[in-house]
Amino acid sequence: MNKIFLANSSNVLTRAEKIRGEWVITRPLEGLRINCLVATPQGVYAGTQSGVLVSRDRGQTWEGAGSPGVAVKSLAAHPTRPGTLFAGGKPVSLFVSRDSGGTW
Repeated sequence: MNKIFLANSSNVLTRAEKIRGEWVITRPLEGLRINCLVATPQGVYAGTQSGVLVSRDRGQTWEGAGSPGVAVKSLAAHPTRPGTLFAGGKPVSLFVSRDSGGTW
């Protein structure tokens, strides 16, 4: 399996994948403010100004993840409970999903 790197800076998420010895760089979420990222076996999650996005294909495509409806400033995955995520929001709030972001 190829190595994937995701980096977040201002209003762009950059994805780098090494394919046949060459780095391929894409910007799948350009123009969208990403506040935080967390990776789990179920997917990669991005906290945005309007909620949570999820990628199930290693950062190539993204979709809404049953968003809590607030700006998400922090994300964490439970270390021993697969599918359990925590989202810290603004205004100050904490949301929990036990179904990989399906509901909060």
